[in-house]
Amino acid sequence: MDPHLEVIDAFVDGERVDPAALKHALSDPAGRDYFVDVWMLREVVQHDPEIAVASRRPVAPPPQQRARPWMVAAALVAGLAGGYLVGSRLPASSFSASPATVATTTTVRPTPAKDVFPAPPPTRVIQLEFRVDSNGSGGD
Repeated sequence: MDPHLEVIDAFVDGERVDPAALKHALSDPAGRDYFVDVWMLREVVQHDPEIAVASRRPVAPPPQQRARPWMVAAALVAGLAGGYLVGSRLPASSFSASPATVATTTTVRPTPAKDVFPAPPPTRVIQLEFRVDSNGSGGD
């Protein structure tokens, strides 16, 4: 692309351009043809509803959906401070088990499984035999 046609691109994009450079670029018939082509292309792109809507959407998510670092830090500090205050206010005896508060252990015999859910009689019995093979082939 010719460097003197870049000023036409900048003008069509809405940027500030040097008027003398723009006049020089448009004085050339190729520059005028390029200007018309770029302008028509821009118009087609702007009238495409999908592209026009997509270009108006914000790039960053709305502020409600972003996790702000200071909010996370504040929640962490509040949790640590609350835990420290609760721990410092409780008496020390509540953290250790005294002999009076130790639970006694009782043994309860579980109900045999055959009484709870009787299994049906087997239809076939498969016997497995394990042999040690010294040749190391791993199979018969």
